[in-house]
Amino acid sequence: MSEREPAEPVREQRFSISHQDRQGRTREGVFLYRRPSLRDLLRIEAERARLCEGQPVDREFQVLASMLARLKVVLREVPTWLRWDEVEDLGLLTRISEEVDRLEGDWFRGDDAGGGGATAGARTSERADAALPAAALVGAEVRPSAHQR
Repeated sequence: MSEREPAEPVREQRFSISHQDRQGRTREGVFLYRRPSLRDLLRIEAERARLCEGQPVDREFQVLASMLARLKVVLREVPTWLRWDEVEDLGLLTRISEEVDRLEGDWFRGDDAGGGGATAGARTSERADAALPAAALVGAEVRPSAHQR
């Protein structure tokens, strides 16, 4: 019997949202989310810095710039009505960000549809009680530094 490799977790996922703004206008659309790579994480930080124009800004603006930068990088496809440089509805950005948070949370918990496990594509419930042994935190005694000897 050959041992199978666990399935690669899903890296991309489409989701749709419907958002009604304070004026009663409804925005609906489909987005393509892609889990960020290490390089994408650098791009997110570079975009955040660009949005702040390298200037120190108040905490709430740092949060806004971080949210916008993250969405601009991880959302590979957005509806045609969404123009990043023209967004005025913070509620819309928050709604999209919440959905991205949910997708990332599902991935980190292993709830995504293609998640691995003991067998490829195993459902969460099948691997929920399958514990993995943890590595020892400290393998050997740590010697004191030179100034403490």
